[in-house]
Amino acid sequence: MGFAMSGGLLAVLAPHGHPLAAPAGPGWATWLRLLVLAALVVLTGAALLRPVAAPGRAARVVVATAGVAVVVGESALAVLAERPPAPVSVVVPLGLALAAVVVAAVGWRFAAAVGVAATAVAGAECGVAWFGDAAQRLVFDRAALLTGVAALAWFAAARPRRALPVHGTAVVVAVVVLAGAAQLTAVDPRRPVAGLPWLRDVVFGETAAQVLLAPHRPGWNLVRVSADGIAVGTDPAALTDTAPRPGTTGRWALVALPEGRGSLWLRRGEDVVSLPVDTGSSRGTPPSTLDMSTADGPECADAALGALLAGRPTGTSCPADDLADSDAEALRAAVGFLARRGHRSATLVADTSPRSVAAGEVVRESLRRNGMSEGHGPVVVVSGWAEADRALRDVAEGRLPGEGSYLAPWLLTAPLLAIPAAAVIPLRENPQEPAALAYVSALRDRVPEATATPAGYAAWRGGPGPGPLRLYAASVVTMQLSTTGHNHDGARWFPGGALAPVSGPLSAADPTPGG
Repeated sequence: MGFAMSGGLLAVLAPHGHPLAAPAGPGWATWLRLLVLAALVVLTGAALLRPVAAPGRAARVVVATAGVAVVVGESALAVLAERPPAPVSVVVPLGLALAAVVVAAVGWRFAAAVGVAATAVAGAECGVAWFGDAAQRLVFDRAALLTGVAALAWFAAARPRRALPVHGTAVVVAVVVLAGAAQLTAVDPRRPVAGLPWLRDVVFGETAAQVLLAPHRPGWNLVRVSADGIAVGTDPAALTDTAPRPGTTGRWALVALPEGRGSLWLRRGEDVVSLPVDTGSSRGTPPSTLDMSTADGPECADAALGALLAGRPTGTSCPADDLADSDAEALRAAVGFLARRGHRSATLVADTSPRSVAAGEVVRESLRRNGMSEGHGPVVVVSGWAEADRALRDVAEGRLPGEGSYLAPWLLTAPLLAIPAAAVIPLRENPQEPAALAYVSALRDRVPEATATPAGYAAWRGGPGPGPLRLYAASVVTMQLSTTGHNHDGARWFPGGALAPVSGPLSAADPTPGG
């Protein structure tokens, strides 16, 4: 919900497909909004005329009918057209407003008190809707409700006066109310914030999908979709097919976005959807330093997704841009563990990203300080997801000989752990701890097919987790579901597998050679 009337008409008139953030697909939602808008006009006119003349019986019937249309219409939209349905906290102000309308037909003074109370509650709900995650679905309908209740309250409280200030106040109130309603129908509340990544729900026929756009800046952007067979782009006549990326889930495509407002088009079969974009201007939006065209683009986008889930979207940094101190500490501890196990050398897998280059230097220095060399032995992977996917598959298939695989902490992703390469990873937090599982649940609720990642978790949490370093081993297991039919694997960081600690607390300090 929370979609402007003009956008709703466009969604209904579109040949195929519609965004879930727009009015619900059936045409009844759009026509119901048109009815609500007409009732708002009636209420505004009544508020304008109320201080001039006392209403007759017919006028009160008309106003009450218009009020019922607004409240009942908005209640139906909140409960039936929203996905998921509106919570009880949304319906409460609707009930109060309906009570004000009913009482208004029999007692104006009592109606004024109830109307003011309903307006206050509805106003609070509008504030929650505007600043909360559901703002883009609810702001239009709740504000329409607030407009109707405010007009009813004024109609109930005002008395005929001949004084010019009273008439002037009536005109100002009516104009403000009508202007607010017009603004809400003319401006699309789904319009994205310039320069910030966004996540949208779309429907293609019977298939629902999620669309992530990052960084939402001029230049190359990554689009992630959760369903197959989708093509994306800025020109509906020249769309790019999405495709899988190694080391991650979903399907991806690079899209070049110009400066300013435009549209992102998506096609699946015969169904076509357009979503608004606004990359900002060179004056109002700082230039982006993110290069989403690199192999680390999906990890950067996943960090943006984690921040979006936490309600603090950002598009100014990428995890692969630099090596965190906590990750460098974890790599030193892993090399120290290998030295204590008697290994004299290790194979290093890195790539050209700034984080990987710095991590490679940390590992090489730690090897030297532990009396080890770079060569054959355990495979230490400090690359990004794409190169790690290739290296782990080489280990699993015997093309890269090694005595187990030791992964950098940022490689804790299900697609990588699912590769049977005897992966071990140094972590400060058990992925099955409540905080980590809360992130997994938030991710699955919003993007069901996505899997948890350290980049998304750190952005969702606001920083790395606490605790001593331990090594965790990944193993793929076959889990027998119970006969109740519940999916007990959904709240796991590694669906279809297990992560278990295989060491006690590790010290990041380098031991003496042979210690």
